[in-house]
Amino acid sequence: MGTNYYTESAPKCPTCGHQESDLHIGKSSSGWKFIFMPHTSRGLTSWAKWKDYLKDRVIRDEYGDVVSLDWLSDLIDSKQDGIDHRTATAQQWGPYPRTGYMDDDGYRFSEEREFS
Repeated sequence: MGTNYYTESAPKCPTCGHQESDLHIGKSSSGWKFIFMPHTSRGLTSWAKWKDYLKDRVIRDEYGDVVSLDWLSDLIDSKQDGIDHRTATAQQWGPYPRTGYMDDDGYRFSEEREFS
């Protein structure tokens, strides 16, 4: 079990009300490092870039609860000693390819696909 986190990709248009889909930030799972979803077209390929992007945005968990950037940062940092694609046993990892990357600061990113 885990919890996914999202943010608005852009503010709602004040004229027409159109709003793009939310961006998936990543997922927190018990015992594992936080896993980020990269959005390369927006340059969101490291935790440092995500933090800068999120500083003026609303962050919500998958249940709709708003969380602060400070709270999310603390959560992510507290999980840095968790399991990742390099350290998981075959039983922990399951039948999935061991893909992904670590940014320059050691934060875990998915390379596969959208995940939940």
